[in-house]
Amino acid sequence: MFAQTAVEPKGNGTETNPYQIESLRNLYWLSKNSSSWDKHFIQTESIYASSTEEWAEGKGFIPVGNNTVNFTGTYNGKGHIIDGLYINRPSRTEVGLFGNVEGNKARIENLGVINVDIEGKQVTGALAGIIRNAAIKKSYTT
Repeated sequence: MFAQTAVEPKGNGTETNPYQIESLRNLYWLSKNSSSWDKHFIQTESIYASSTEEWAEGKGFIPVGNNTVNFTGTYNGKGHIIDGLYINRPSRTEVGLFGNVEGNKARIENLGVINVDIEGKQVTGALAGIIRNAAIKKSYTT
């Protein structure tokens, strides 16, 4: 079984020095650190995530944001992609790369999420399970 590792990204999460997501290990760190979900992030490289199929005994990636702690920060993909993300959580609601994005300062932009394989109970999508009072700009999924 593949043992995933969380690696804290460069940056400090401020608007002028956002966390720099450059690897799947950085993305995993983001999913595991709900205390950072109100911070600023930029993606500096395309991320290939097919190994997430082996994570958590077949459950895959943990969505960023949930019904307890929403993602209220910003994520700028800078035109990069996340390819091959796998999430298999059929008993969970609010499932996607971002599970729950909420708040007038929350924003996801310039990001492609492609070749996804995602299953959730309800309120499920490739980019986000649910988006409330937030901005999604120049982003796409396949």
